[in-house]
Amino acid sequence: MKNKRKWKDYYVSLLKGLCYHIYNEGNNKQIIFRDDADKERFIKKFKLYMTPFVILESYSLMPNHFHIIMIVKKDFKNYTDRYINLDKVITRFKKKSSREEESIIIGELMRRFLMSYSKYYNSKYSLTGSLFRKNYRRILLETIEDIKRVIIFIHRNPQIHELINDFRDYTWSTYKRYKDETKWLLSSGVIFKTLFKNILIMEFEHINHTDNDYDIQIE
Repeated sequence: MKNKRKWKDYYVSLLKGLCYHIYNEGNNKQIIFRDDADKERFIKKFKLYMTPFVILESYSLMPNHFHIIMIVKKDFKNYTDRYINLDKVITRFKKKSSREEESIIIGELMRRFLMSYSKYYNSKYSLTGSLFRKNYRRILLETIEDIKRVIIFIHRNPQIHELINDFRDYTWSTYKRYKDETKWLLSSGVIFKTLFKNILIMEFEHINHTDNDYDIQIE
């Protein structure tokens, strides 16, 4: 599955019950994570803003970019009143576009999440300006094989970028979490467990994966 992503990838609707690959990089390819505390804050902010509406299946954080696999939940109406002015955002977008309401909500919360992390990062390092590229990519993963291929790809990404000799030792991806049997059993990553059945199968398929099976180009 070769993928040269186009402008349309910025505007894919984020719909209930579907699985997406979300990724972005630093503006002008700048560093967006300088230490473990930054990565930890990024994940905490994602969970704070997004987990009422999505299931975080997998992630991998590199110094200048990130990958996230998430599933939009099928029902989140009861949560929308917790977010300031979210109803006004929905009304404004509906007046000027035909976007689905759930896509407006997820898109707005992604914007708030990334902005919140940017404010934290810029304050910590005395920086100004945009931390991320203006638009993040979102790719609909339509088949089980697509989901499996992309999860393996993002777990292997630190090794692809030569950040580490063996992707299995990288701290800031979900691979090690799923390799831990206790965390495997407690995880909410239902798709992951459906794909790989058990830890031995997961490890075998990751190790024997061909990296050029999924080619991401952020243009």
